Parts: sequence; structure tokens; C-alpha cells
Amino acid sequence: MMMYPIQSQLDTLYDRYEAQVDEYLEVVRREHVIPFCVKHKLVFSSGNGAWCFFDENKNLIDFDDEEYEDNVDFQAINEILSSIVGGKDIECGCWIDSVK
Repeated sequence: MMMYPIQSQLDTLYDRYEAQVDEYLEVVRREHVIPFCVKHKLVFSSGNGAWCFFDENKNLIDFDDEEYEDNVDFQAINEILSSIVGGKDIECGCWIDSVK
């Protein structure tokens, strides 16, 4: 039996934090990722600690390619999805559900 509820409190706080991050990133998905995918006819995929975009031919989009490096839309979405979540060294793109 635990005398002090420290672990329980920490677990509760962390669960709240994760729920808030999930909620916010759903807004990011809805307001940024989905419109970007529709506008550029891309698929967004995330999982296993990574995220990426594919075109209609299933070619991986490389943000460092010359055709994208000066594209404001592509650089903006890259900056958004590369944002680090809460000091965990996890990019927010990894937390956002895929868009097909």
C-alpha cells in the first residue's frame, strides 16, 4: 500500500497533459494538415516516431528538394509538424493521425 499519493498524482497530471496535447494537435490536424493535403493532393502519414507526405503516385515528399525549399506552404507545414512537444524530443507530426 502506498502511503503518499505522489505517483498517483503525477500519473493524473501527465494524463491531463497528454489529453490536452492530443486535443490541441487534433486542431492542428484539422486546421493545417488536412487543408494542406487537400490543396496539394498529398497523403500525410505518421507512426513509429516519424511523419511524412506522399504524392498521388506514392512518392515520398522530401522538403529539402529544390522544388519545395522555396515553397512557403511546404516550409510552413514542415515548421509546424517539426515543432517539439513538451521537451520530449518528439515532433508534433508524430502525434498527429494520418490523413489519407
